[in-house]
This record gives sequence, structure tokens and C-alpha cells, in this order.
Amino acid sequence: MNEIDQLKQELILASSILEWDIGDIWGHVSVRLPDGQGFLLKHLRHQVEERNNPKEIMVFDYEGRILSGAKGVPKEIVLYTTLYRTRKEVHSVVHAHPPVVISLTAVNRKIVPIHLHSFVFRRPVPVYPTPVMICTQEEAKAVDKKMGKNPAVIIRGHGAVTVGRNLRDATIAMLYLERTARMIALAAPYGRVKAIPSRYIALQEKRLGRDKGPIGFNLEWEYFTKKLQKGEWWSR
Repeated sequence: MNEIDQLKQELILASSILEWDIGDIWGHVSVRLPDGQGFLLKHLRHQVEERNNPKEIMVFDYEGRILSGAKGVPKEIVLYTTLYRTRKEVHSVVHAHPPVVISLTAVNRKIVPIHLHSFVFRRPVPVYPTPVMICTQEEAKAVDKKMGKNPAVIIRGHGAVTVGRNLRDATIAMLYLERTARMIALAAPYGRVKAIPSRYIALQEKRLGRDKGPIGFNLEWEYFTKKLQKGEWWSR
């Protein structure tokens, strides 16, 4: 299996992980091509008769022109082209509509690091305030600016975007964004939700050895993909 075929298989796995864990079919997973000349993209929902067929995966250049793959160019393709052009360190962009994350924006509730797996966010996740599909260059640039150096940004009333050094990191970050939102929604009725102080986040990262390099989610990825390969589901 060549590198492109391997990335296509990972896109299929990523879309299945998010479709199941988030419980929503809308959005896309994408990864930069190995030669850096464009990116692969797959809808979370299925575009062809056979479930998870590699033909569902499209190849785009950084202008949003489709180079190969099934029809169904996302209306929000500009979101991907903008992030890939402006963030050379980013090799994967994921957009999904996690329901609890979206719900928290309706009451101006911030998603903050409250447990070990939310430490990847380090600080409150920024929120782009305009509840629309991102379809113009101006909107995409504004989302990019709002994200800043964070690995995630939330679009109020719409969804979220996560980025990573690879598809695994961007996918699992989206999963943990929604799980953190669920925890905050559960805790909020009992009092003020307190973020874990940054000094303890730094201490934990040091203990995990993550202070020496980017945070990775290889163990989580392997766990969920093995479950899928065996035809097993897990608790949401």
C-alpha cells in the first residue's frame, strides 16, 4: 500500500470514528498530500453506495480545484484551502458539528481544560461569533485569525474546526473537544466550572514527556481503529 492509499484508509477510519462518537454525519476530514501540493478530503457522510469506498475521497489543490475523486465539493472548501495555505505546520484539518460543543455556544459557555485529555487545548477554546457556514475568503480568514495558535476553534451555532500535525491528532482533538463539552455541560448546573491552572497542565505534560514535543494521540487512534476493524462500538 503506497502512502496515498494509506492516507485514504486513515481518512475512512477518521470519518467513522467521528460519525460514531459525535453522532452527527455533517463535516469533513482532510489531510495534506505527502508532496505538499494539495490535500485529500472526505465527507463524514457517505457519498457512494458502498460504505467507506476510497472513491469518496477527493483530491484538491490549494485553490479549491478538485483534481480527482467523487463529486460533492464542500460548500466550505475555502475553510480548508485557507488553513492549509496559511499554516505550513498543519497537516490535517477536521470540521465537524459536535452537538454539545454547539449547545454551549448558545449560553456563552467557554470550553476550558478541565481534565487530562482536554489539556491539548491548554486555554479556553476560541469562538468565532458569526453562526454561518464558512463560504467566503473573508470568513475563512476570520476563522483562521480567531483560532490563532490554538488547535481548535468553535463556530458559534454551527460547529468546530481542529488542526494537527497529522490526521490522527486532528481527529482525536475533535473527539476530545466534544467529550470535554459534555463534561462541562454535566458540571455546570452544580456551580462555576473551573479550568485547571496552567501550571498543573505544564506539570502533567512534563510527566507525560509531552513538554519536549507536540502532543500526539497515537494510543487513542489505535484503540478506536482496532474497535472499528473488529466491528465493535464503544460507549459515547
